[in-house]
Amino acid sequence: MPELSRAESIYKVRELLQDMRICMLTTVQADGSLHSRPMALQQTQFDGDLWFFTQRSSGKAFEVASKRSVSVTAQSADLKSFLALRGYGYMVVDEAKNAALWNPAYTAWFPQGLNDPQLALLRVEAQTAEYWASPSGVVTYLYNLVTGSRDGEHEKLVL
Repeated sequence: MPELSRAESIYKVRELLQDMRICMLTTVQADGSLHSRPMALQQTQFDGDLWFFTQRSSGKAFEVASKRSVSVTAQSADLKSFLALRGYGYMVVDEAKNAALWNPAYTAWFPQGLNDPQLALLRVEAQTAEYWASPSGVVTYLYNLVTGSRDGEHEKLVL
């Protein structure tokens, strides 16, 4: 299969992300161990970057500041597609971007809303992506994987 262009890869990831709301963000701790936690994906058109609200003083903020390598994994609600992104994380303080991505539900984590002094964004600049997609769902996909059958797609993308 020919390698997709950057624009085609971004489009493919964008399509997959449409049905994904929660992901697992993995960062590298000071001792080199991995730390994963669930995060809400910001509903913005994927252009190579993923955005997450976080607290400026959170563990992930310190982990990203010292070791930028991150991984983001997600699955569709119907368990028919899975996505793994690898890239670099950056802490961003940008009031305009905060306002553009804000949802009132986030006041559970940021009681002062957009005026919360701890409010910051984590931008993940995706470098590579890998996805698995099956029209039949995960059980059939796994069965086919074990038996050597092929039902669905699996591809590695460079972004």
